[in-house]
Amino acid sequence: MVANLGFAATGVFCFVLRWVGDGGGVLIFGAGEGGGMGDQCGHLDQVDVGAEPSGEGCVECLRKGGRWVHLRMCRSCGHVGCCDSSPGRHATGHYREAGHPVVSSFEPGEDWWWCYADELTFGVEGAPDYAHS
Repeated sequence: MVANLGFAATGVFCFVLRWVGDGGGVLIFGAGEGGGMGDQCGHLDQVDVGAEPSGEGCVECLRKGGRWVHLRMCRSCGHVGCCDSSPGRHATGHYREAGHPVVSSFEPGEDWWWCYADELTFGVEGAPDYAHS
């Protein structure tokens, strides 16, 4: 899990966290440039640094023969689900069913994270870059 050193992710689209270590690294929380203490993700303690993607596509869409627009990866367990622009909206469904609030984009070239509970977009500098091929 995550080591909380007393800070929180702040700001919208600010790189405010740093990934430290190799395979099982540790997240260090710290205020980033342009961040204000009003916007905080309070759920980073639920991120599992060892979580890896569950597959190359949306788990539910692949099982049911559905289609997706974009993919998201749960940062608590690695579940890959489709975005809210997709017919199934399985990433949001996973959040509602499993209670895992933090996801990251699973799209090539995108490195943003989203907290459903706090409705906050942020970045994590140096985090493993997972994306489908």
